[in-house]
Amino acid sequence: MKLSTKGKYSLYAMHYLAEHYDEGPQPLKAIAAIGVPEDYLEQLLGTLRKAGLVSTARGAQGGYALASAPESVTVGDILNATEGPLTISDCLSDESRALLSCVSGWGLTCLAD
Repeated sequence: MKLSTKGKYSLYAMHYLAEHYDEGPQPLKAIAAIGVPEDYLEQLLGTLRKAGLVSTARGAQGGYALASAPESVTVGDILNATEGPLTISDCLSDESRALLSCVSGWGLTCLAD
């Protein structure tokens, strides 16, 4: 599986927030120090907030924090929020309602119902 920049940066940001979970909300600049441009990071964190994975706090001591305990958040949760539903093959996506068969790069046949 190949991750997009959006997926990678989201995982980096969520990892940072997990490491600093007990420290309260983290400022955007601190999270961006992991190497993610602030403007892009702000968009990603907004998407993660809408998905219920991140909470925000306003004010001088405000910032971003995980909405729940780090151990309850999965990589799948993060990638589903930022990348959309993940499937192992295009022929297994929800958009495919008819019985389909396709050949993957390894020559395997897969069927979707």
